[in-house]
Amino acid sequence: MASSLVVGSLAALFGVATANCNAVEVDVVEPLLVISIAPSHGAIAIDPSTTVMATFSRPIDVSTAIASSCSLAPLDGQGDALAPVDATLALSDDGQTLVLTPTTPLAAASRHRVTLSTDIADVAGTQLAADVTAEFTTL
Repeated sequence: MASSLVVGSLAALFGVATANCNAVEVDVVEPLLVISIAPSHGAIAIDPSTTVMATFSRPIDVSTAIASSCSLAPLDGQGDALAPVDATLALSDDGQTLVLTPTTPLAAASRHRVTLSTDIADVAGTQLAADVTAEFTTL
């Protein structure tokens, strides 16, 4: 999205004299955001056969949604992630929702963490500004 800033108009608004003012074109790049994750952070009593869905603010580049950038892992008693579970990744038709489906049910009565890394980018190449995580507990 591009925005125009007309220096002369701003100068007139603030009563500042200007000479030889030209319009300046400024590209404004909105950050890529995760707008929702399901199950949500802190959710409890989640079915072990659940899928994880992350919805982004705009379509993502499917080539950036790979196992190293999207993971789901059980947590140990100290809250540290163990080895990620095997899962398939799919992208919705509109390109905005990433679906992570474990190949086997998750461990019962266990905490899990989904991590989406800054390696995920939209189709224009804008990456997530920071890793996004959410933790939930299975039945």
